[in-house]
Amino acid sequence: MAVLSAALAQDWHADHWGGWNVPTISYPGDVATLPIPTPHSNIRLVSTLTTTNTPWLLGDLTGKTLSTVVWMECSNNPVFFFNNDCGAGLPVNMRLFITTDARPYNVNAANVNETGYWWCSAPAGWSPIAPGITVLQASFNPAFWSDALGHWALDPNYTPAFKNAVKHVAQIGFSFGGGCFFDVGVGVSNTGASATLHVLQYDVFHKAQCVPVVDPQ
Repeated sequence: MAVLSAALAQDWHADHWGGWNVPTISYPGDVATLPIPTPHSNIRLVSTLTTTNTPWLLGDLTGKTLSTVVWMECSNNPVFFFNNDCGAGLPVNMRLFITTDARPYNVNAANVNETGYWWCSAPAGWSPIAPGITVLQASFNPAFWSDALGHWALDPNYTPAFKNAVKHVAQIGFSFGGGCFFDVGVGVSNTGASATLHVLQYDVFHKAQCVPVVDPQ
């Protein structure tokens, strides 16, 4: 698989909302590679995959667009699951995520600083988790972002906090969840199957720029 825009070195890490063990990230020619947790291991779920020390992805992102390309490599038909199903809502999914907090993701920290954490619900800013190539792209339109307690950035009571967060991004990447929650994590439930998420591109562009994507050939 060829990446049309060169990926500069980036340092990524995985976290779990409750502080559980998480997979080890590797960099075999990708921006980052994340093995999805499988049964019978000491790692059950992963909630986020983010970077905190990639300067061109952090800081003031006002007026910019996120563009990402990932490849979910699968073996033996993995069945993806998420934790804490509310009985309704969305299938297991991944979405764009930012926060003003550079510490490892923890739901307790998010709950007490709700407007420091934002998740994207733009049509192209999230996707069900499935084998193959996925392209996620989104601007920082307040209509498509919500905070840790579900308040939309478009709400005038929360718009200023959202704009402030976009000016002070300290951590950026992906969040995994399902049902009614964006951060409850993803894992593989069936024995003998496996899945690996390859991040082929994660870039920030000015809106007027042409956004390059992966050639899947």
